[in-house]
Amino acid sequence: SSLRCARSSYLTQLNRPLARAARSRPLSGAGMETEDISGGVTVATQTSSLSVVRGREVKRQLEDLDDDDQDDAEVPPSFRRYVALLNRTGPRLVVLSLWISLFVIGVGVYLPLQRLLKVSVEPPYGSDSEAAKATYDKMFPPEPVTLAAMITANGEPGEMLINADATLDYQLFPLPHVSYDPVDDLTALAEVISLDLKDLMKKYLDRCDFDFYSFFDMCAGHTVCPETELQSFTHQLFFPERYGGSEGMILVHMKSCDGEAVYKECVFEKQPFCDPVAALSEDWAEYRERRTHDCIETGRSECNVLLQVVSTPYVFEDIILGVEYGMALSTVATMLAFVVLFAMLRNVRQLALVTANILCAITATIALMYPIAAFVMPVVVTAPPMLVAVALAMSIDYSLFLLSRFNQERALGRPHHRALGVALFTAGHTIAVSGATLALCFCTMLALPTSTITSMALGNAIAVCMSVVVTLTLTPTTLLAAPRFYTSSRKYGLSLDDTPFGSPGLAAQAALPSRAAPDAPSKGDVAAAGSSGLPIGPAVGVSDAAAADLAEGAAPQRDVWALLGLRVQRHARLITVLLALAAVPFALALKEFTYVEDLTPLMQTSHPATHAFIKLADTFGQDLTTPVKLLIMAPTQEDGTTLDITGNKAWSIATCHMLQSLAHNVTSALVAQGHNYTMEPRDFVGLMTFSGGCVAEGYNLGPIDIMPFLKLAAQFTMLGDVLTNQGHNATQVYAHCHEDLFSETGNAWMRTLREQLVGA
Repeated sequence: SSLRCARSSYLTQLNRPLARAARSRPLSGAGMETEDISGGVTVATQTSSLSVVRGREVKRQLEDLDDDDQDDAEVPPSFRRYVALLNRTGPRLVVLSLWISLFVIGVGVYLPLQRLLKVSVEPPYGSDSEAAKATYDKMFPPEPVTLAAMITANGEPGEMLINADATLDYQLFPLPHVSYDPVDDLTALAEVISLDLKDLMKKYLDRCDFDFYSFFDMCAGHTVCPETELQSFTHQLFFPERYGGSEGMILVHMKSCDGEAVYKECVFEKQPFCDPVAALSEDWAEYRERRTHDCIETGRSECNVLLQVVSTPYVFEDIILGVEYGMALSTVATMLAFVVLFAMLRNVRQLALVTANILCAITATIALMYPIAAFVMPVVVTAPPMLVAVALAMSIDYSLFLLSRFNQERALGRPHHRALGVALFTAGHTIAVSGATLALCFCTMLALPTSTITSMALGNAIAVCMSVVVTLTLTPTTLLAAPRFYTSSRKYGLSLDDTPFGSPGLAAQAALPSRAAPDAPSKGDVAAAGSSGLPIGPAVGVSDAAAADLAEGAAPQRDVWALLGLRVQRHARLITVLLALAAVPFALALKEFTYVEDLTPLMQTSHPATHAFIKLADTFGQDLTTPVKLLIMAPTQEDGTTLDITGNKAWSIATCHMLQSLAHNVTSALVAQGHNYTMEPRDFVGLMTFSGGCVAEGYNLGPIDIMPFLKLAAQFTMLGDVLTNQGHNATQVYAHCHEDLFSETGNAWMRTLREQLVGA
């Protein structure tokens, strides 16, 4: 009886288009046959013109139903139970509430997360350097913000920024000095730049405490520089010897503003007391642009001295602009991806599902990254754009996989829950494996010893996992909550079908698949219809051309990607060889790759600050941009107090001898490794060592110890204030490397220094 009821309902649905045709023309005549079916339903067939599929086509449709039943049987019960669970109102509300909560939390913590991001290169998480930096931050105040102006001779060949014949005069009386002639060469132009930059700082004197270092400022208007305690130091620092006076530098150290100690990140964090720092940086940058513009327009002699400006706020602005540019590219890429999605899905309503997946994946990742940045590890400012790009890409891909397979199953006539079960079992398996593989790849990057990569890798791994979870939970939940709405494709989903303003009947017709009715007949129904001469084919949604192809036994056409896959499988060995050959040039290029751990990878390639930052490191050494510092702690005495290292001659001599021995051990280890590198004691700069010698043992210039004169000139008093903490129980020593720190020899030097320092 149930079979007869199903058959009667099915035949009633099949007869509707034929009934409309019968009203337009008589049912009797040549080639026309009528048959009365139970329930008063009359079915008319025309054997000559209608595509009545008998015999072979009935057999094919029975085989199709066999395949459908086999596909359903292959879906594990766990997937069926999962779909049945999501088909209930309670679990759907739980899933939707969870993702809405993560979305709200992610939006709420986005701005607080921005304030936790780092624009500097932090030590690797869990490393000895991280522990040393944490100790250093407790004992020393934040380092001052540095503004640097580089001046370069651009006049006739041989012209210099200072007198090319200027020499250091090492006489005992008067103290060592530098002589130069302000009239010669380009000295006057360079001195004007120095005075102009200093004038720009005057309006911030009432709010900020800063130090201005310029050779021309110290020696302005004098043939012999009167500042004897700094003249030799400034000459060597501001005019590197290897450039012979053609490259110079002007420095400003911003120490505090409005009574608050300034630090590098305060400008990025938009602290109010750091406003003068950002303003002064902008003033210097505008001065450079104005001067460059005047040189180009007028061609005056000022063009003979080029000016480049680099500062911490300027570098941070460069990095932030790069981040914003990356976010803009992600937005443009998203728009293009939605165009491709629409071409694939042909349904605007399903694009709303993809949009929800993207937003939930991004905000959930941000919600998880906030506690990581606050309590676990430093997160660099480039991590959010990367995780947004990854979440965009993966959410779009995974949504396309699932929805495409779901639509294919619906086109075969399966109801929504059965189509979703098959889609989750097939496409869902692909999504889970793909996401797990990609997340594992990102997690392996956590082993790399740089915070720039590790924080981005962790954010990307979380973004991939969130994309997988949201696709396999939120998308099925939303589809089952309104199945007809999201599968209605009439007018590409732009109609009002299955909405409060549309007709349910139109929505139901629009939701009908192209090959079968929503409630597909069973095998017995098709067999009965075929044996009764019922019109199978057009009546179940198969077109006349398709029915004719089936009747003639034509093979279905394969997709171009399926053909490509078959060709690749047939010639797998040849494809493997070709791919291996194509990888050879990339493998060879890997040998030429170098890595950089300073701020350069975070900066834009075309920004003026990037060029100035690189030139600053190339001209004045990496010690200025990437310093290597050793933190030396005073020992604890027998009474439990910490030794005061200032004025303690025994401690100073012992520490100096340790550094001298460390330099010798590093050299021996590098030579044993095959590196032709010699580290000298003078490569250490600290309170206890001067030019390779020990301060407490004196420094002889010939037979005379000049250390008392240097102390009288207050050089070491100033140096001690910079290198020693306020508690006088810790000091810092700078280590100089003669090679590029990121070269092979530089890497070996860094590793060897760490190893030998443990035993020192």
